[in-house]
This record gives sequence, structure tokens and C-alpha cells, in this order.
Amino acid sequence: MDAHDEQGKPLSVYYWGRDIERTLAPLSKIQRRIVETLLERYPTFADTWTLSLPQKEAMALLDYHDSRNMRQVLEHLAATGIVITLS
Repeated sequence: MDAHDEQGKPLSVYYWGRDIERTLAPLSKIQRRIVETLLERYPTFADTWTLSLPQKEAMALLDYHDSRNMRQVLEHLAATGIVITLS
């Protein structure tokens, strides 16, 4: 069931829309948190689902202290078609 506002426009849990919701649906909670954080910071990320970030910026933005762990999580995310490249 879909919710609508008073003007009849569909409401979404995420302001960025249903297409993005469908992309996020199969992701794990950790992957979803990463993608949502990146979408908030880089709204055009959803246009291509690819993003290149300096490692330090990614670690700070995604709240990781271990670069090996972050790289592993991002590799698993890349398997879903969402690619974050670290420089």
C-alpha cells in the first residue's frame, strides 16, 4: 500500500524516490547505511552508482577506523553494482 499526501502525490520513506528505494532494498543494513550516507553527501551518486573518494574522506564520512575492514565492505557493495573507489 502506498501513502499519498493531501494533493495525491506519493509519499516516500526516502526523499530521493522509489527507484533508489528499489536499489537499496536488497542491501544489508551496513551497505544501506553506507549508501544512504553517500547519497546525503553526494545526491548525484545515484545517477551512476559509482563514486571515487580519497580514503581519508571515506573513512571519516562512513565512520570507519580500520581501512582494511572498510575496503572489504566496499568490495561486497561493489558486487551489488554500487562501486565506491578509494584513492
